[in-house]
Amino acid sequence: MAIAWTIEQETAVREALEKHGVASARCANAATLVLPVARERDAAAVARRCDPRYGRFVHETYRWFHHVSVCADAHYLDALTGPPGLESGVYMKTHWTDSEAFAWSTLTDAQLEELAR
Repeated sequence: MAIAWTIEQETAVREALEKHGVASARCANAATLVLPVARERDAAAVARRCDPRYGRFVHETYRWFHHVSVCADAHYLDALTGPPGLESGVYMKTHWTDSEAFAWSTLTDAQLEELAR
């Protein structure tokens, strides 16, 4: 099941994810644009950061040193998922199959802004 965006919210999220797509390696920038919209749907929405526990990268193909995703309505939302997002368990199984290899942390708004600089 997808996040139930309004048309305006889905448009804003889609534009943010297109502006800062997968290949851009600007997931924190996308999250700064998506998080306020997500909080309109879920006041408890947060940004979460994925760091490697082993090695240098969380994604070898794109050579990401870390990744940031927005969590809202029990979904993860980022350029990997697009505006519909993926339910938390599905997201982890689809994109982060080796759970032991990654450490996830919740970011404060200030930490997210710092990452996006």
